[in-house]
Amino acid sequence: MFDLKKLCYFLVAINVLVILFNVSFLRNVGDQTYIETTNPTSSETQTPNINIDITPKAPKPIDKDSPYVSVEFEIFGKVQNVFFRKNTQEEASKLGLVGWVFNSKTGTVEGLMQGTPAKVAEMKKWLCETGSPKSTIEKCVFTNEEGKEALTYKQFIVMK
Repeated sequence: MFDLKKLCYFLVAINVLVILFNVSFLRNVGDQTYIETTNPTSSETQTPNINIDITPKAPKPIDKDSPYVSVEFEIFGKVQNVFFRKNTQEEASKLGLVGWVFNSKTGTVEGLMQGTPAKVAEMKKWLCETGSPKSTIEKCVFTNEEGKEALTYKQFIVMK
């Protein structure tokens, strides 16, 4: 009969050895990323035949005939701990927009909104000029704006 506890310790020890002797990391070359494996006992670096394409995809141009628009946003300033997300959700829902909003680790508020072009434009103005009553908005950045044939979300939510 085998001892399950000893087997677990053995497997952990094997994993530690694998980590110690094969340090993997990503290396960017131009617009491609390679995974490199370095063997600490050798001064050679081996680059296996693994190629990851990380070229950013260009957003679809906004089609004047698209019924909806989708846009990501990031709001800078005093926007955390001032009910900015809650107020954003309320305003977006009032305008009939869908999407999400959350506090980033860098102190900004990020989100994505979708809706008719006129309502999205109205929300952009609100995000940059109004916000929550206790917020101080320093900068608004809108990215990845594209036309949509249908909405991806059903409501506007606050993500934790």
